[in-house]
Amino acid sequence: ADKLFMGKKGTKRHQKALGDIERYHSTDQFEAAVKAYLDQYGLPEDWSTLSLLLDYSNPEKVLETLNAMKNLYESRTLMEKQGFKAKVDILAMTASDRDLRDFAEEMLKTL
Repeated sequence: ADKLFMGKKGTKRHQKALGDIERYHSTDQFEAAVKAYLDQYGLPEDWSTLSLLLDYSNPEKVLETLNAMKNLYESRTLMEKQGFKAKVDILAMTASDRDLRDFAEEMLKTL
């Protein structure tokens, strides 16, 4: 019954696409896996996959991901919070997109 209410995100195809993001992280197939997932399903809802999307090359999608993770931040473990904060810090220092860099800098002030 749960899968019925999940719509497209309750299918085996969705599970495969989600797994592809994790499987192809840090490979040359990562960008294509993320794009395919986002085009079909939108942003994922789970923290671990959202974390991987912070390495995606599309600054707009990374901004969306940061916003989604910010909304989930308070419910995460201390270790997850620390990892997220470190990743946001890296984005604030290294992002080539000015909007993304500025957003990450502002976000750090609230974490």
